Amino acid sequence: MDPLVVVLIALIAAATGVAIGWLVASRRLAVAQQTVESLRLQLTGVTEERDSARTRAEDLGTKVAALTAQQQERDRQFAERMEQLDSKFGQLATSALEKTQTTFLVQAESRLGDALKPVRERLQKYEEQVARVEQDRTEAYGNIKGLVEAMHG
Repeated sequence: MDPLVVVLIALIAAATGVAIGWLVASRRLAVAQQTVESLRLQLTGVTEERDSARTRAEDLGTKVAALTAQQQERDRQFAERMEQLDSKFGQLATSALEKTQTTFLVQAESRLGDALKPVRERLQKYEEQVARVEQDRTEAYGNIKGLVEAMHG
C-alpha cells in the first residue's frame, strides 16, 4: 500500500479515535455536570433548610426567653399574692379570735353571774343578818351600859 493511503488511514483512524474519545469524554462530562448540578441543588436545599432551622431556632430562643420572663413575673406576682393572702389571713384570724374571745368572755361572765346569783343572794342575806345582829348587840350593849350606870349611880 501506498504510504499516503496508510497515512490517510492512520489519520482517519486517529480522527475517528479522537471523535470517539471526544464523544465518550463529552458524555462523561455531561454526566459529571449533571452530578455537579444535582449536588449543587442538594447543597442549596440543605443550606436553605439549615438557614430555616437556624431562623426557627432563633425564634424559639426568643419565645423561650419571653416565656421565661413571663413565668418569672407570674412567680413574682404569685409570691406577692401569697404574702397578701397570708397577711389577710392573719388579720382575719386575729379578728375572729378577738370576736370569739369577747363572745366567750361575755358568755362566761353571764354564766358565772348566773352561777354566782344564789351565792350573792345568800351573802346579801348574811350581811343583813350580821347587820341586825350588830344592831341588836349595840342595843344590848347600850342597855347593859345603862344598867351598869344605873347600878353605880
